[in-house]
Amino acid sequence: MQLWDIYPAWSKRYGWYAATPKPQPGKKAEGERGTHTGTPSKALWEAHIQGKGNGLGLFPILDDGESCQWGAIDIDVKPSYRPVVDHAKIAAQLHAMKLPVILTKSKSDGAHIWLFLSEVTPAANMRRLLTALCTALNLPTAGPYATEIFPKHDSRKTGEQGNWINIPYYGGTRRAVAPTGVELSLGDFLDQVKYFRRTYAEVNNVFRSSWDIVMSEGPVCLSALHEAAREESGVERNKFLFEVAHYFIALYGDDWKERMLDYNRHHLNPPLPEEELQQSIFLSKSKKDIGYSCKKSSVCALHCNEAVCRLRPYGIAIDSEQSSKIGKIPFEYGSLFQYRDPRDTAYSRYELIVEGNTIPFENEAQLQDPKMFQQQCFKHSRIAPSRMIKLDVWDAFVRDRFMNKIERDIDPGSSPLGMLETLLFDYFERTNDDLNGIIIDGVYIEAGFAMFVWDNFYKFLRTNNYVHMPKARIYFERLGGLTSKQKFDKSKREYNVCRIPIGDYKPAAPQGQDVHDPAGGA
Repeated sequence: MQLWDIYPAWSKRYGWYAATPKPQPGKKAEGERGTHTGTPSKALWEAHIQGKGNGLGLFPILDDGESCQWGAIDIDVKPSYRPVVDHAKIAAQLHAMKLPVILTKSKSDGAHIWLFLSEVTPAANMRRLLTALCTALNLPTAGPYATEIFPKHDSRKTGEQGNWINIPYYGGTRRAVAPTGVELSLGDFLDQVKYFRRTYAEVNNVFRSSWDIVMSEGPVCLSALHEAAREESGVERNKFLFEVAHYFIALYGDDWKERMLDYNRHHLNPPLPEEELQQSIFLSKSKKDIGYSCKKSSVCALHCNEAVCRLRPYGIAIDSEQSSKIGKIPFEYGSLFQYRDPRDTAYSRYELIVEGNTIPFENEAQLQDPKMFQQQCFKHSRIAPSRMIKLDVWDAFVRDRFMNKIERDIDPGSSPLGMLETLLFDYFERTNDDLNGIIIDGVYIEAGFAMFVWDNFYKFLRTNNYVHMPKARIYFERLGGLTSKQKFDKSKREYNVCRIPIGDYKPAAPQGQDVHDPAGGA
């Protein structure tokens, strides 16, 4: 097995990162980066391993745009939050949880934690496992210090390229770290990958069997109490297990009692007597499960964090009537995410978790109108929430979601502006040596500018399914492009000729040359 054998990736692009001096402690390594067309050759892989030339980066989502076979989380060094990453400590945590993942150092003395599968799985599955891993390690998944997860999205849409991540073992650096702190050779790393690789179902079972992972998907209060329950620390076991029971009913269905018995035996110190567990909690929950008690419970009130709890798969969003004062909403929902492009402040898109599915909304109207809301849900998940909701309740629900929305910067390649930029640089590959030749098609590059005929580029956008055609000219101008009328030799017709600065772009050879990369890699 070779390093390239464990990283099946997108065959249309790969990333590169220029080697730079070792970063100062507490600072992220900076350097030049970009993408190439095609697939890295064996010679490039060997150069990467030897530390010659640029390091390699890969896009985890495969050519089908929705599946992958590996993923990773990126723990960055952040001066004001995490100035140092303790690799051995994290590796020991992973070992203690018996999780089939491997930690390697990153180029900035941060860490990448890799999960390798023996089969292809939907990217959404990979992201769910890695998100749970972040929570179990107490790594933030939202806010200014959010931990990056690769792949970053459940799918790669037409016209987008997504984000790539740097591959380890560049010139003997970025090595895997054992729980003892010892750095592993490339051969040992590959042996670890071979040993840990499982099917998605097998890895999912391992994650489920780790109580730290299991509790990370439930309410925030239960996660905190779960930690305290390891030791004899005064946790009110009856009240705590009463809340755990509701979570396990939602998580395990008919198997919840067996899971409760197992959790009580192997985690609580000391465990609650099983007779008491069966007579009090089992009997009570079998008669009527009233949901989470939240702040009504003395054991939960001190650890309540409603905003974070709504984000978790089995947090208070599964009790939407209880957890919200806005009225009866007949479906499970979570937080609303608003994505903005810093370069295009007029653009926003949204995502809302509905019945455990992440539903995209291209504008506010799709959220505000119940019919459009239902259409989006059915289109992206084949669920159709009822529209039989009173308008005042619906308006209150929408206001509540917007008031508590979580704002994030969009991936540069995912906004209309970024998608146009990606396609624009793809179009630059059609280099024409003759200015007059651009009448037919192609781009003429001279003195740091690219010139082409707008009508030809417009056809190129349509061919590549660019979905924001009505505003294409506006986005082109926001990227610094200008359009003017111009005649060419032996032509009486005037053409709309575009002119745009190309920055550090260099005309591409047929295979393996630079393509502008707004996203970069980790």
